[in-house]
Amino acid sequence: MTAFVPKQCIPLNPVFFTQLSGDTTKQIAEHLLKLIPAIPTGSIIHDNACGTGAMTEAIMETRVNTGVETTPHDITIFATDIVRPVIEQMRKRADEKKWPLEAVEFMPSEALTFLDGSFTHSFTNLGIMVMDRDIDAAKQIYRTLKKGGIAVLSIWDKPLPVQAVTAAHLAVRPEGTQIPPAIKRGGFDDTNLRMILHTVGFRSIEFQHTYAVLEVNDLRKWASAAWSFLGCPATGWTAKDEDSWELAIDIMVEYLEKYKGYQKLGDGRVTVIMPAHVAIAAK
Repeated sequence: MTAFVPKQCIPLNPVFFTQLSGDTTKQIAEHLLKLIPAIPTGSIIHDNACGTGAMTEAIMETRVNTGVETTPHDITIFATDIVRPVIEQMRKRADEKKWPLEAVEFMPSEALTFLDGSFTHSFTNLGIMVMDRDIDAAKQIYRTLKKGGIAVLSIWDKPLPVQAVTAAHLAVRPEGTQIPPAIKRGGFDDTNLRMILHTVGFRSIEFQHTYAVLEVNDLRKWASAAWSFLGCPATGWTAKDEDSWELAIDIMVEYLEKYKGYQKLGDGRVTVIMPAHVAIAAK
């Protein structure tokens, strides 16, 4: 039996999902690199849960902007993710931009196949907070780092799409259908991250706070995309969700317009500030 899908639901695809977050992942990646020493020649880097390559792109641009010429053997980057279309986009971008990638592989963060002590740097940019087995992922980060290596992880501070979806969920599903998985994961915070990193063996952990600015051209379309990707309850969509779809979007838009970091730019465009936590941990 085919699962019910509301007619307003935007099909999940990597391109539109990327548009949902704009260039905020790249902005956070750029901030991460400002918080650690410059990546030296000979570094072996893991871009963990790489997406379409925001972290790798930030690394390469930072080196160019600081006058460091990157030769094929200067640094080595391994990129991994579990979304195959995203991996294909990453490979294409890497070829076009001639990034020094050793490999772009389909690989769960919770079950890395790299040898112990493989990397000098491990970056997990806005990824660990959506992993069901976050402790297993952190164990793999620790295991695959060299002694003295640096792990850098970022998470959203109360992720805005999840906040807006939660407001709509509570309003249109007061009878309490099973909570969407995204809402459950939306409570992952810096306290959780600190505990996880400490549990797997990291002892030197520093936390920083940063933010990105998301520009949205059509707030209602953005809200509908967020509801499509994050609002589906654990039990699946129903015909009632189709009937209440526009109400859910109304509630999300109202929530966003009252958000402290919300600002109108004109021509329908708005910006919202998206704060994030950063953990820097040395092995």
